[in-house]
Amino acid sequence: MNIKKLNEYKKASGLTNAKIAEITGITLSNIDKITSGNNTNPKLDTIQAICKAIGCTVDDLDDIQLNSQYDNSIFIKKLETLMRKKGIKNRSQLSKQSGIPYTTIVGFFEKGTENIRRTTLIKLSDFFGCSLEYLVSDEIDDENYGKNDNFKMDSNEMHHIQKYRNLDEYGKKAIDSLLNIEYERCAEHQKSTRKLTIAARDGNTKAGTEIEINESEYKLIQSFDSEDKNM
Repeated sequence: MNIKKLNEYKKASGLTNAKIAEITGITLSNIDKITSGNNTNPKLDTIQAICKAIGCTVDDLDDIQLNSQYDNSIFIKKLETLMRKKGIKNRSQLSKQSGIPYTTIVGFFEKGTENIRRTTLIKLSDFFGCSLEYLVSDEIDDENYGKNDNFKMDSNEMHHIQKYRNLDEYGKKAIDSLLNIEYERCAEHQKSTRKLTIAARDGNTKAGTEIEINESEYKLIQSFDSEDKNM
């Protein structure tokens, strides 16, 4: 947020801080802190209320535009590219559409990913449909990294892969062994179970309910069906 612009709009409106506080319901002390620059991270709804009172919008105070020359970090360049592709013109619009607080978005542009929670970065990567690794890794410049038409990974899966890559050879072998065991167990379970739709109400089971049965149970039901047809 550009404090200089804020005060220019306030001066043009002819309103004092006390009058703005009266109009918006925001405390005078908070208004004073914001206009003096002592509060650099006010809530978005607070700024929106002040802007409405002095006749401007949050976008008017957006001093870092796309194509900005002030921050050349790789993260910011990626963020700007993703914003353009989604048709997002400024930070307040990104905040509204992504559900990430406006002040957090401002922090992206001013500090990059410094001190940003992983959950926030996951939310940002999910919003743009890119992997978390692409977003935060300077070495990866392909926004489709970690995705293809037939195989997709969510952010948690990407995080598991990142941790796996940091393991030594012993750790990787241990994970590979456990993964193979569990994969085979689940695959065998899927082969041995079938879904059966209940045609009529039976006790507490409603008609149309799907239940899982094993292969021997399935063969037994088939034999009953064959007997019924032959009678």
